[in-house]
Amino acid sequence: MILPEDLQQVTWQAIRLASKDEANDALKKGLADRGITVFEINVGDVRTDKQLLAALANGMHFAGYFGMNWDAFGECLTDMEWLPARGYVLVLSGSGEMWRDSTRTAGKLVESWLLAAEGWGRGGTPFHLVFVL
Repeated sequence: MILPEDLQQVTWQAIRLASKDEANDALKKGLADRGITVFEINVGDVRTDKQLLAALANGMHFAGYFGMNWDAFGECLTDMEWLPARGYVLVLSGSGEMWRDSTRTAGKLVESWLLAAEGWGRGGTPFHLVFVL
């Protein structure tokens, strides 16, 4: 079970799996009131790196010059200067389909996220990725 308190903590467990109800309950508990920025993106139709990167760039409000590659994505994740917050949570709905049909793409996201989360964690900033199945 995912709890709102979990998403406010700096932890090695930066990636979580949740049901739709669990994710909704956690988000409704006022993460924004606590200074946590929540990005919600539906990735149910994502099948390629390009599609995922475009969805992430749009949903996370990346600058127009975002390079649409995994290195640029990693750089954006480690420097969220355009949206300062006490913490960040990315919620990906429809992710079961993405994992089923695009495992490598999903894996690249996880790798990039974990690298960024390590840096944020050293600075005391919660940084979580929630896959809603």
